[in-house]
Amino acid sequence: TSDETVAEGGTVTLTCRVAETDNSSLQWSNTAQQTLYFGAKRALRDHRIQLHRSTPTELSITISNVQLSDEGEYTCSIFTMPVRIARATVTVLGVPGKPVITGFEDPVQEGGSVTLTCTSTGSKPPAQLYWFKGQEKLDARPNVVESNPSEPTYTVTSVLTLPVTRTDNNAMIGCAVDHPSINNGDKKTELPLSVLFSPSVLIKPESDLPREGERFFLHCMGNGNPEPLSFVWQKKDAEFPPQVRPDGAYLRFEALNKSDNGVYLCLADNGIGWNQGSYTLLVQ
Repeated sequence: TSDETVAEGGTVTLTCRVAETDNSSLQWSNTAQQTLYFGAKRALRDHRIQLHRSTPTELSITISNVQLSDEGEYTCSIFTMPVRIARATVTVLGVPGKPVITGFEDPVQEGGSVTLTCTSTGSKPPAQLYWFKGQEKLDARPNVVESNPSEPTYTVTSVLTLPVTRTDNNAMIGCAVDHPSINNGDKKTELPLSVLFSPSVLIKPESDLPREGERFFLHCMGNGNPEPLSFVWQKKDAEFPPQVRPDGAYLRFEALNKSDNGVYLCLADNGIGWNQGSYTLLVQ
């Protein structure tokens, strides 16, 4: 016989062989010493347990949909005088559940930090949890392992505290489980991070060659999270000329005039903060 390790829900084969036989029958018994098979005869009514092979020198059985309660020592006996026995230990791995991440409920402001918790239940032995940002592995506090009261499995928790910048907005933060019962990376949960940051401001002209007498506009582009909704236009050190009209993110010129020349400022505010951009108008 040989010891076997199997993941919960999987199938295990137990094989007992003897070198020579005097036609004595082989028998497999379970951890509670109940006879499973006596030669080719089923002794326990459990549809999960099936005969694999029965010859005078071998008795193989399979147990499908293996449960954690199937773990333990199985006994093969041959009824010679005296009775000879061999034992096989079956180890059942508890398969960890898909990790669950909490802490994403509220967006976080740039310059702050976010604390995320990843939990996976049902592993045996305890699973390992790892954090990622994109493909980059992150350092977190050591995993906390708790045994589950109702079954011989573990709940594993990992806590990550991550300082964030605006470049982390929409970054995918992932938590992955590593365990002998699963292929690496099979169980991973990823969620996008939402980072609030004040807008950066760029003013784009309708054309790069503003000509006298033509219509023209400036577009104030504020890149922030959330997008800015408040725009305030100013002309540096001067009032607006009469033909100039602010229109939200746009500053519209009905007919360009050389007297419109100067530096125009746009202040964009998104509630997190504000910034301003500038544009120097030179009418051709």
